[in-house]
Amino acid sequence: KILDIMPTEQRDSYTYSCIIGLLGKTGEFERARGMFQEAQGALPRLTSFVFNAAMSVELQQGNYDHVLDLWEEMKTLHVAEDPVTLKHIQVAQEAIGDNRFGVSL
Repeated sequence: KILDIMPTEQRDSYTYSCIIGLLGKTGEFERARGMFQEAQGALPRLTSFVFNAAMSVELQQGNYDHVLDLWEEMKTLHVAEDPVTLKHIQVAQEAIGDNRFGVSL
């Protein structure tokens, strides 16, 4: 219902992260991904909160490669990781044995 009430131009990174997280929790993964894409176009700069919400959705789906791709995008955009980001990366790396970023957590 938030999506129906709040216009896109009034959404900030915290709002997007909450919406993405809620959509993921309710199993609406495609809508959550669409909301991440919307955030990419609507916000001047994405925050770790938005990336973490998107990573959480991908972890729920077992899309571990995509979690690492999102982290790579964060690094490209110079978005700083936080402890939640690092935990998502650790889970993804352990699940697929991918250490392409040379991070040992």
